Amino acid sequence: MSTGQKLLVVLTSQDVLPTRANMKTGWYLPELVHPYNDLDGHVELVVASPKGGEAPVDPYSIEDSKNDEASQKFFKEKVHVWKNTQKLESFLGKSAEYVGIFFVGGHGPMFDLAIDPTSHALIREFYESNKLVSAVCHGPAALVNVKLSDGTYMVHGQTVTGFSNAEEDAYKFTDAMPFLLEDKLKEHGGQYEKADQLFGVKVVTSAPLSVPITANDWFPLRDSLPAPIQKEALSGDAQSSNMVNTGRPSMDCLPCRRRKLRCDLKPESCGQCRRANISCHGYRNVKDLAFRDQTRVARQKVVARQGYAYQPITFPSPMLDLNLDVEARCRDTFFLLYVTNLSRSCSSLPPLYNQATISKHLAYSVNAVSLAFSAVQFDSRELISTAFNRYSAAIGNLRHSLCEPTVFIGDEILQSILLLDLFEKLAAPSLGMPGSSMTHIRGAMSIIESRGKLNFASALSTQIARNILSHFIISCGITKTSILDSQVAVWKDLSGLIMDSKWDYMGILVDIVNLRAMLTKGIMIDDSKMNGRVFDIKCRLEYLADSLERSCGPVVVLLDDWQALDGEYDVYPNHFTMQLHDAVRMMRLEMEGLIRERCHEQNGDAINKIAKQICRSVTYCIMPQARSENSEPFTPMQKLECRILMAPLYQAAQLTTDNCVQEWIWRILEYMAEKGNMRIARDVLDLSKKRLDIDYWTIWAMAGCYATAA
Repeated sequence: MSTGQKLLVVLTSQDVLPTRANMKTGWYLPELVHPYNDLDGHVELVVASPKGGEAPVDPYSIEDSKNDEASQKFFKEKVHVWKNTQKLESFLGKSAEYVGIFFVGGHGPMFDLAIDPTSHALIREFYESNKLVSAVCHGPAALVNVKLSDGTYMVHGQTVTGFSNAEEDAYKFTDAMPFLLEDKLKEHGGQYEKADQLFGVKVVTSAPLSVPITANDWFPLRDSLPAPIQKEALSGDAQSSNMVNTGRPSMDCLPCRRRKLRCDLKPESCGQCRRANISCHGYRNVKDLAFRDQTRVARQKVVARQGYAYQPITFPSPMLDLNLDVEARCRDTFFLLYVTNLSRSCSSLPPLYNQATISKHLAYSVNAVSLAFSAVQFDSRELISTAFNRYSAAIGNLRHSLCEPTVFIGDEILQSILLLDLFEKLAAPSLGMPGSSMTHIRGAMSIIESRGKLNFASALSTQIARNILSHFIISCGITKTSILDSQVAVWKDLSGLIMDSKWDYMGILVDIVNLRAMLTKGIMIDDSKMNGRVFDIKCRLEYLADSLERSCGPVVVLLDDWQALDGEYDVYPNHFTMQLHDAVRMMRLEMEGLIRERCHEQNGDAINKIAKQICRSVTYCIMPQARSENSEPFTPMQKLECRILMAPLYQAAQLTTDNCVQEWIWRILEYMAEKGNMRIARDVLDLSKKRLDIDYWTIWAMAGCYATAA
């Protein structure tokens, strides 16, 4: 029951990031949800924004908090809270009616509340009336420029915190912000403090200021409220199912925690896991339970945002011990086009390569892959023989390192093995090697299985383990090889730290790969069970596709041109996002094909719809009018992007029942072959027209998409 007191909650009205094309922003969902749920019913919460009306929620925060039950429930059931906000200016002169003011974070406040004169006047009024002034995460941006009646900055001499420079840099948003919050707080005299580690817990109070740094650490706000409200809010904690985490982590096993089930805490195998026939693991130890860990949401934000942010990577210094005329240029091309622009899976390479001294095996591996990459990119057979010489040297040096009795199999060795695997996938067609070779990636997988907790020793180690497992899963898909339980266990262990849409997709891909292996080997399973598996995977893929559409869906552009199928094409936030959408669509097409084949279901409309979605993603990569970077003939980056589209286009042409779609795909492949000088496009076109029974995974391997994928 409310005490009659009121708290003013302020959201941003900023809905776009002006420094990033086609990127939405707003307020961050969990940073409103948890305080709101904890106080609702104990104090009247009045929600306002600079413009009033609908305050935009950051779409990425919806995806980030998909595993936060409270946030998802709030988003579905409390729409009126942020869609009917009151105008901020209507509260001027009314501070006496409120116990305080609270600013929710998100990147939005950095652009509007930081410079809004009405907001500044309101904050000054609350502060000088000795009312509570509080903000969370990026929320202090609303406070940093506020001046008091005597002309001094409100934060001057105050203990403050906020999103740090290092944390902004981890997001890769430093260049997108109008200012850095940490720098501006210090510049205006604030005594800035931050957590001991990135995205760690930090709460500071300097009455009447209260600034928590993460969504769940807003408790000083509640503790600063009048005593009747404190008492009622605290007593309500025991009754509400939507309160914030009070600091006692669940003792349940990891599968039960993730599935939100009650665990019977039997370490050998709890009842829930036994019934589900899955591995029971992830129990916390006593030391874990003694710490208050509120950083999971922050970690999720970082990982998920990496899918939408530009990633500046330090360009490595050229090596001076090899042929600078050819190898140095190939190496520079590899880093410029692939490492720093296209691929997220090579983010672990620059930190290792930029070390003062690097091992010979890593140096040779980089040069071998660089030469192979340039050979494929520029269709140069002359470079292949040189690349193979460097490949042989890299293998020899790596073998020598592994034979050392005291050698520690660390990140450098694993990175070299990854590069050698990439070399095989890139150079296989030119060298007559099997494109599906798993020699290197299987060895790397064995190492990370044996490393255990060392895979989590650092962010770099975790990233390399993730890359190896992802490449291994795709390799198994190409070779139709089963993924063993011990290897699935590695995925489960990594899932405790990695939470993003691509990792969710990889989890579904594990089941698809194992399904392919069973069908290929003719393993006898009841048809109904097999069909049940197919339909289950189909449903999970549809759910993931819907989630991607909501969080990072494309903008539809209308265009009357033959290169735009049905007069429209899609523009995505970046190439990585487009590729993830298309990867999910390929798997959906595979499941729809199996359903049509095994169940004789008339699902042509569903197949045609997915095929058209793939086609609409192509235009932006090739058409000169679509973006300024496009040209005729194709730029090197266009050729890379088109190479990755070979397998999706081939599959769409093979499965669609719409002749117009098929003819359009063939015409596009012809265009790519001519304007991009891409022999692979001509080869895929010929195979498609011959209607041969060739698996699209074979096209994926043939085009080297595995290696050039983002």
